[in-house]
Amino acid sequence: LPGVDDGHEDVSVRLQVDIGGFVNTEEIGLIVDAHAPYPAPTYGWRSTLALARNAFPSVSYTPPSPPYNGVALMRVEIVLRRTNVIATCRVALVTQPVNSPPAIFVNA
Repeated sequence: LPGVDDGHEDVSVRLQVDIGGFVNTEEIGLIVDAHAPYPAPTYGWRSTLALARNAFPSVSYTPPSPPYNGVALMRVEIVLRRTNVIATCRVALVTQPVNSPPAIFVNA
């Protein structure tokens, strides 16, 4: 809700992608509880909501093999641990061979 300070809430975050994987370059403050070797198709952690918001920019998507050209479906799930309320979202990651790797950006 606008104006509500919710950054202290404990959450579980889970990212899944159907092809390729995720790499997190900075895991400070996160309790990583789900990932395979990087790049991982499933990546999850527990933290406060404020730390989760700060962690998203350090997570990057890696396509399966260059020059991959296509669409990957990413699923984001965030669970508010106090109430077990779940928020989910699906995002299409369009990948085309370019000079720099794709990144995930979040508007907080």
